[in-house]
Amino acid sequence: MRKDAQRNHERILAAASRVFSELGTAAQVEDVARAAEVGVGTIYRRFGSRDGLIAALVVHRLNAWATQARTALGGAGADNWEAFSGLLWSYAESCVADHQLLDLGCARVLELLNGEGGRPGEVVVLVEEVITQGVAAGVLPPALTSGDVIALMTAIGSVAAVPGLDWRTVMHYALEGVRHGASGGS
Repeated sequence: MRKDAQRNHERILAAASRVFSELGTAAQVEDVARAAEVGVGTIYRRFGSRDGLIAALVVHRLNAWATQARTALGGAGADNWEAFSGLLWSYAESCVADHQLLDLGCARVLELLNGEGGRPGEVVVLVEEVITQGVAAGVLPPALTSGDVIALMTAIGSVAAVPGLDWRTVMHYALEGVRHGASGGS
């Protein structure tokens, strides 16, 4: 991508983040174009539609989360269980903090998590690495797949979207279930 096109792309995503944070899902492409100081046509050429823009914003945020999570996992010398549970806690907390992920809906987020064009997304790659290490260390069940973990992540995100439900309690139960499965419990 050309440097000016990359700058426009980043400026549009930054503007979209601000606009959707302020206006919620009622925000329109015109609002984003105005905030990004680009033409509406530029956004449609780059993203195809409003849904394409939202999807690109969510992918951008998920990849940023994955990069932060990878850095955190590689740093503190966390054990394999801490790496796995920390990954899920970090994702859930980012969903709660970032209502755009919640507003988009779990099915679309799940689709975006799995990547585009048949290539696994950054999040799937990260989850698979954590699972592989956890299974090898005996702290995760051998049958656990990245699909299972991503489904759990999106489910926790949807619980977090419901006012009055305590997503933290659900997370504790889910993690205890995974830990129980690793110990051979049925």
